[in-house]
Amino acid sequence: RCIECVILKYAAELIKKPARVYYYLGNLLYDKKQYEKACECWEKATEAEPALAPAHRNLSIAYFNHGDRSKAAGRIAKACELIRADIGLNVCALTGGVFQNRLLLELTVSRLRAADFEVLLHSLTPTNDGGIALGQAAFAMANPELAK
Repeated sequence: RCIECVILKYAAELIKKPARVYYYLGNLLYDKKQYEKACECWEKATEAEPALAPAHRNLSIAYFNHGDRSKAAGRIAKACELIRADIGLNVCALTGGVFQNRLLLELTVSRLRAADFEVLLHSLTPTNDGGIALGQAAFAMANPELAK
């Protein structure tokens, strides 16, 4: 048992709205490879604060990593909807190595389009580290004063 986990569990019992405590506790537990307990905490966080987009995002990652692509896609879509409600942006770019998984990609695109998102996908660059490196190079070229 990590001391941070004990402290956060105690704090969650004391606070009337412990969503953020459960969120951070879930992060610690996931880092300690206690995946089921982490998901339980993130679920509690989203019950206590349904608009907590990072908890939905983390659940999507956990569900993906542990084989439930449908739940992962649902949580990704939920996080995007919450962010859209917060900042008003209706465009979602799906990028990163996780979207090399065709099933997750198709499920997520379907859910986002059903929620009236404009979905951006890779077509000329890879979705994983190669695309990130290209973006970093383009940023450095556009901002040479920062590349010193």
